[in-house]
Amino acid sequence: FKNNLVCLLLSGANSDGTDGLIKVKKNGGTVLIQDPSTAVVSYMPQNAMDHVVADKVLKIDEIDII
Repeated sequence: FKNNLVCLLLSGANSDGTDGLIKVKKNGGTVLIQDPSTAVVSYMPQNAMDHVVADKVLKIDEIDII
């Protein structure tokens, strides 16, 4: 899938989403992360931002325009 793969990480409480984003990024995919300030539970998107370079960090109201 390489550059055709897009992964969007939303609100959550564990780090399993980060593990998936790392794999997507390593394989040339696009990584989108919900801005932790707009997440109901900010741990997962913040953890992802701490470990993966996102292509975009989006506020929840910006996600629907992708």
